[in-house]
Amino acid sequence: MIATGGLSALEVYRLKHQHPLNRLTHVVGIPTIAASIVFPLFAWFAWGVVAWKELIILSAIGWGLQLLGHAIEGNQPAFFKDPRHLIIGPLYFLRLPLLRLQACLTGRSFSSGKGQRGLPRKPTDH
Repeated sequence: MIATGGLSALEVYRLKHQHPLNRLTHVVGIPTIAASIVFPLFAWFAWGVVAWKELIILSAIGWGLQLLGHAIEGNQPAFFKDPRHLIIGPLYFLRLPLLRLQACLTGRSFSSGKGQRGLPRKPTDH
């Protein structure tokens, strides 16, 4: 396990993903890895086809992007030391769209500014 020094798992993940190119490779790579799982399952159930080539190609692209991002960042992927980060990674990159959706549904304004941790702002009285 990663020695977090009191930091949340999301905060540890954020600290390992500071470089914009690393973040970009993850924004593309994580959905590609998800597609490498979802598409072959869909192909099997919908068409009775075993989509091995697609699974291998999408997996290689997705994981290759992850490793490229960490080479740029100069660190190892967080899941090397803590397998929970295999789940935390997708959640980390989904948090902003989900928080925006929550803000939209609740009628709150949304701030993604630094220091705000991407949380919806509370309504203010003017």
